[in-house]
Amino acid sequence: MKPVTVYRKIGLTALAVLLSLSLSFIFNSSVNAQGRGGNRGPVNSEVRLNRAMTYWTQQLSLTTQQQAQFKAVLQQHFAKQDSLRGLYRGNRQAMQGQMLPVRNATHAKLAQILTTDQQQKFVPLWGQRGKMMNGNGRNWNK
Repeated sequence: MKPVTVYRKIGLTALAVLLSLSLSFIFNSSVNAQGRGGNRGPVNSEVRLNRAMTYWTQQLSLTTQQQAQFKAVLQQHFAKQDSLRGLYRGNRQAMQGQMLPVRNATHAKLAQILTTDQQQKFVPLWGQRGKMMNGNGRNWNK
């Protein structure tokens, strides 16, 4: 076998390995950015919004109009949460203190959208969500 052919095979093998590693890194980065990477990173607002909308629509049997209203309120809520997370990065206690008024305002806005029967279901479910934020239940961020 000619030395040039051996070097060419080694070079092609090395190139294939590098390409494979690069694609693996790109794929894992996109999975994390989409929020589907398990415990690899935070879930983005769009994923949280979709999960929350699915949850509330199923739990409360929201009408199409209510879904649109809920979605608008939750989009604002998640945007405010993300802003506070960025502002208080590393200071979880201060961040949680600032998130409580945001959470309460969101609760009030969402409750106004619901019928009386739906509100009776919503109040205990929202209270359970508060427990979930402390790690005691289902979390939309996972």
